[in-house]
Amino acid sequence: MQFKYNNKCVYNFSLAMGKTVFVCDKPKHKMLTCDSLMSLKSKTTRIEKKFSNLFAENAALFHKSVTYVKILNGPLKITVNNTETSDNMAHSLVIPECKADLPATLSDGFWVNDTWTSLRCKSKQWTMAEIKQCVKGKQLYFFGDSTTRQWNAGLLDLLGLSKSNKTKSLNGKRTYHSSDVVNLTFTFHPYTIGRNPMQYRIGRWEYEILDNLDSSTCNYIIMISPWAHYTQWVKERYIERLYLLRQTILRLRKRCPNTILVVKTPKPRNHDTRTSLLYTGDRLIYDIRSLFLEIFKDFGIHIIDVWDMNLAYPSPNTVHMPMQVIYQELNLFLSHVCKV
Repeated sequence: MQFKYNNKCVYNFSLAMGKTVFVCDKPKHKMLTCDSLMSLKSKTTRIEKKFSNLFAENAALFHKSVTYVKILNGPLKITVNNTETSDNMAHSLVIPECKADLPATLSDGFWVNDTWTSLRCKSKQWTMAEIKQCVKGKQLYFFGDSTTRQWNAGLLDLLGLSKSNKTKSLNGKRTYHSSDVVNLTFTFHPYTIGRNPMQYRIGRWEYEILDNLDSSTCNYIIMISPWAHYTQWVKERYIERLYLLRQTILRLRKRCPNTILVVKTPKPRNHDTRTSLLYTGDRLIYDIRSLFLEIFKDFGIHIIDVWDMNLAYPSPNTVHMPMQVIYQELNLFLSHVCKV
């Protein structure tokens, strides 16, 4: 169905959003045009009111008798015997090398202090020298939200570059680092709407960068993870967004077959209000994770599934987890993209 918008500004990026368009009122001032849009901001009170009503209408679904149900089957007590180290336990199992299209496992791994042991693949703790050797001569691009920005900061820290004057940032939405150690670019996706004003076009869609990468070198490592700002999207439109993203990835692969492609999944997060459980709840985020696993499978794409790692960490889940978790996510990432 085609809609006609009268006296509206319509913003359409079909290669990233498909049939989804962004619409707002035209500026009242005659000197301003639709190109004058500077920033976006959600009206929190309106969102909270709408979901408060929805919550009240469905209160029975959230009663403790439904959400806190005692499991009656299975053992009443579990005894954990500390008979061997995590390394010995992991080495005693048949665990594959970290690669694309890994099968699902019953458990992704476990924490011992601040170190994650993966049961999905043979992840390791990377030294600074090993990381430098891995990224030497490569161009890294990270696309996503503020959780991916943590990866950008974490990788620079692991390389000893957290305070480098060669790191340039545009309001936290686009960050560049170019040196003889690493070439790393982080880009926040556009149309980020939150409680604080977000600059409208300081971010870039993935296709705007990937479709214009130089194919004469093809020395790229690409990581993509758009999820934290999409829980309020209609499911069908978000699925379209992910399929369009997959097409962008495949266009790049056609030009640069040896490009290493990585997708990082969502993870559990905190909820500031009761109503936010409805529009940013872990059930919605878990569904997004399931879409990632389904849409990006069987294409030679490395899927870094961080759900269990974050859920199991011994501290409250927040949207921005402690850097100890980020470093372990990065160690898993490096185990996928680097040769031991």
